[in-house]
Amino acid sequence: MATWSITRLRWVLGLSLLLLIIPTLVLAWKASQQLKWEALYQQRQLAEELTKSIDLNLQRWIAVEQSRPVTHYRYLLLQSSQGQTNYLQRSPLSKLPDGESPPGLVGYFQVDDAGDLQTPLLPQSEANAMASGLAADDIEQRRRIKRNIRSILSANQLVTPASVAEEEAQADSDGSAALAQTQTQTQAQAQAQAPFEKLAQNQIAGNRVQSLGKIAELDLERSFADAEPALQKQSPPKEKARQAPQSREASLAPAAKPAPSIGEDFTALDAATQGNPQSAITIFSNTASAFSLALLESGHLLLFRDAWYDDQRWVQGLLLDQQAFIDNSIQQVFQQSNLSHFTNLVVAFNGNVLRILPAMGYQRYALGYSSLSVQDVSGTLILQTALSSPLTELELIFSARHLPDGPGGAIITWASLILMLLLISIFTLLYRFGVRQIRMLQQQQNFIASVSHELKTPLTSIRMFSEMLKEGWATPAKQQEYYHFIADESDRLSRLITNVLQLARMERQELKLDIKPCPVNQLIELLRSRLESQVAATEFTLCFSHEDFDNNEQIQVDTDAMMQILMNLVDNSLKFAKQASNKQLDLHIRNNNAQLEIVLRDYGPGIPDQERKRIFDLFYRIGNELTRSAQGTGIGLALVQQLVSVMGGSIEIQQPDQGAAFCIRFPML
Repeated sequence: MATWSITRLRWVLGLSLLLLIIPTLVLAWKASQQLKWEALYQQRQLAEELTKSIDLNLQRWIAVEQSRPVTHYRYLLLQSSQGQTNYLQRSPLSKLPDGESPPGLVGYFQVDDAGDLQTPLLPQSEANAMASGLAADDIEQRRRIKRNIRSILSANQLVTPASVAEEEAQADSDGSAALAQTQTQTQAQAQAQAPFEKLAQNQIAGNRVQSLGKIAELDLERSFADAEPALQKQSPPKEKARQAPQSREASLAPAAKPAPSIGEDFTALDAATQGNPQSAITIFSNTASAFSLALLESGHLLLFRDAWYDDQRWVQGLLLDQQAFIDNSIQQVFQQSNLSHFTNLVVAFNGNVLRILPAMGYQRYALGYSSLSVQDVSGTLILQTALSSPLTELELIFSARHLPDGPGGAIITWASLILMLLLISIFTLLYRFGVRQIRMLQQQQNFIASVSHELKTPLTSIRMFSEMLKEGWATPAKQQEYYHFIADESDRLSRLITNVLQLARMERQELKLDIKPCPVNQLIELLRSRLESQVAATEFTLCFSHEDFDNNEQIQVDTDAMMQILMNLVDNSLKFAKQASNKQLDLHIRNNNAQLEIVLRDYGPGIPDQERKRIFDLFYRIGNELTRSAQGTGIGLALVQQLVSVMGGSIEIQQPDQGAAFCIRFPML
């Protein structure tokens, strides 16, 4: 222990603390990461279930539309009764859009190979629309829907625009005129359906759609989605494989009139759809390809297919409002789930972000979705998946900015904090204890060195002068001087030994003082006589002053201990003020607020500020033990403080302009 220093202790304890804290932090971090992955995995499972629910609802709707006969896109259908009597009936699609319609429906339509737009809301020839049971207001509303469909499709260059006058002329024309017009358009627009062909192959509106940004611009941390921990390996996400775009010609039967399949043979009245119920009835086969989904430049969604009937090719489909479609089919389901509390949902189409549905806890949730951008989406990617065909271009991207800590996370956090605080507290106590022991050991070593010096020097002098007196080498005048020197050194040795023995008794708690009331005047006289004789043997002057006290004013002390206290303080001042120019000691006794106050001042170098806190420590001495010139052992002031404390008093250091001052206070009786 003698080779240890405070610096070495600090390094050893600091490294030991780091060796314990670092593994603790690593374990806590690993545990928290595991909990985070478990929370993310739970969110991923919820996201997969939500995606399946959304996809299932949409697939049910798609299945209904896919199974719909191609003739339902006409206004009138030919039906047969049990008596084999044919009659005309409106198409199920002739109803105006209502709550039972597909989500976000703008309207149904079909386009023939001449580019002519039709809708099941109105017959191709509207001359007899009033006779079919439609009111004038109803007809006008249906015309507005048709014009809206044509406007959207023509704005996206899928059909040719038509003016209101042309539509009214078409409505007023008879069946033969319409048929002649259709034949003329067929010859002039052989490639009228080419835009739909390109749209099916993602050659139109691929980069010009209105969106909030690209999926690649989302600031998402993908380590969870890219990694495959044990939890994810148990139930890997089911990714939807995208189908490569296929030629619409290849998706149909190779023949101009494909062979009918079971359940796809219908008998239709072609003349009836042209407004001529007297025309002949022809029997034909019809079929349809699978639906395709496209995003138009205007932002609308288009679900369309190829159909064959009446010996020609048709493009049939639904025009959907994007916002209403997402609101009804995705947003409502998302907001009703637990995912919406902490998870963001991004709806994208072919890499373009269409809508951002923020978590309800997001600070900008109340501002509305339109104010959000891809820069507002950050956090951890939970799941990115596409819907089933034909909605494979629609992607749902779930991400979480912050997930709440579960019960296990809170326990780990608190346990880690408590453990770290406990380790820091223990090592702090160990450091303080070690520093205290090192300093105590150093002070004891200094004490041994100083006591050895304090004992050896006077003993050597006493021995030398006693031998000179014994041999008769000193003159009578010198003999008296030698006798006084021997007496002074003996007193100093006696005080030193008394201090050491008294300190030892106090350390063993064996010191017993005779504390009793003592008149202040009596105490003053005792101090005056003893201290003046102590200072008289030096070159210092003692200026003793006091107030007048009554004989009834007393303090409760041990007079011998008081003498020892003042003698130690005077001896300390004599040693440290030895080189002072003003060799004077001031001792003043006064009554200060019912307390006896004894102030001893010297005019020496004073006590540095950084040393005041330790001046009363046992064995502590100011300066280096090897270079100091003042005598002492470092136990005098420590003994003074303990004696004052035992007798119920207090002592403090005062710093005047020059020198140092000690102030002792005892309560007056």
